[in-house]
Amino acid sequence: MRFYHGSREDGLKILSLEKSKDGNIYMTNDYATSLMYAGNGFRSWEFHEDENKLYIVERCEDMVKKLYGGRKCYIYTTEDVEDYEIITQKPTNKKAYIVKHDVKLVEKETIDDAYQKIMKLYSQGKIGIRFWKDMPKERQDRLTKSIKEHFNRETMEKERHISEETYNSIVKLFPYLALDEKDK
Repeated sequence: MRFYHGSREDGLKILSLEKSKDGNIYMTNDYATSLMYAGNGFRSWEFHEDENKLYIVERCEDMVKKLYGGRKCYIYTTEDVEDYEIITQKPTNKKAYIVKHDVKLVEKETIDDAYQKIMKLYSQGKIGIRFWKDMPKERQDRLTKSIKEHFNRETMEKERHISEETYNSIVKLFPYLALDEKDK
């Protein structure tokens, strides 16, 4: 089976275990999922099995545009891979797979603006978006609370796997996260 791999890195020819942080190569059989990882990597989506469709869930106003607007990225297609394992730890990863060996890449698509590509997929019905502006106030409040709990300063100090770039983009979206507890 061929898979997609989304990246912000141009010129990849192979997905190498040598560069892997955890001994796995990650791929997906869902184009939209690869775009989400390539465009920003901020996991704010859910996969709906009954519709076989990925949904982005905005966690603040205009989140999709803020996260993905103007981002150049690449969607790679792998060679045929046979010995893959599905990732089952999280419901949002039902379209994600791993292998424990290098994988050759055979095609590359350049995406000049990830937001524009997302909106094109949305207009074609290939991806869903739960827009912040359309959510009831109670859901907005729950999402804000979950962001505060997950991305607090203490958590960020412990979870080094979140890149500085990703953390800065999160703080840009949710400025209250940059405040010390005494400033809140």
